[in-house]
Amino acid sequence: MKVKFLFVGVTQHSDIKSIYWNEIAKNYKDNIAGKLVEVDTQFILNNTKGLGTVYNQVLQENRSNYDYIVFIHADTLFSNFRAFLAEVLFSKGDIMGLAGATAFQYYGKSPVAWNTNGGNCQAGEVWHKINSEYPIVKNLYANTPKADKATTVDGVCLIFSKNALNDLNLVFDERFTFDFYDMDLCFTATKLGKKISIIHAPVIHYSAGSGILNDRYRQLEVIFREKWNIPNEITSYTYDKWVSLMMTNS
Repeated sequence: MKVKFLFVGVTQHSDIKSIYWNEIAKNYKDNIAGKLVEVDTQFILNNTKGLGTVYNQVLQENRSNYDYIVFIHADTLFSNFRAFLAEVLFSKGDIMGLAGATAFQYYGKSPVAWNTNGGNCQAGEVWHKINSEYPIVKNLYANTPKADKATTVDGVCLIFSKNALNDLNLVFDERFTFDFYDMDLCFTATKLGKKISIIHAPVIHYSAGSGILNDRYRQLEVIFREKWNIPNEITSYTYDKWVSLMMTNS
């Protein structure tokens, strides 16, 4: 029996070419007959909704049809698509990503984000290429390419395993449109007893991400802090302590 993957790309543009990884997935899909892995793709063009809303629609329509659903930003390219699939298949994570944090640290009133958790507890690798004038920058976080246990992963790529897909309570909070949807999902997954992992399968991201200090980010951060009781004082949790705390408050 084949393992079934669904790759999902969302863009505000009308041209399928705005989803950079489309051709790589398509070529693999067209040449995979008889193999162990089946790859499907779903593209949402001309999108005006928040990512949380769109991703929930995809989950609602496809949870029971696939072994893995991969939500990956449109402005990315796979460095090695087969290696990506292999990493996912061998991971024991319920929610997987390519970069994230392995503990949890808050720096008081500083902006909350997975990559502000401190260099020592970051892991993963994502390559960045902002424009044609600059070479690819290979960001290996804290010199740790992967982690079996993580507290959060970055939304550039979010992978749901079958165990995650089978839990109907594991959904995105649609208030988080283009920021915090990834961290909120990881918090929810932890409360539901799911395991979060960071796999090593770099993609090239043609973006620096959203502005961490823009008005939208600040507004959503208020909602995020209130929902999860994020303290204003400096706070640090190991992975085990963080999971225990989330489970106790569930």
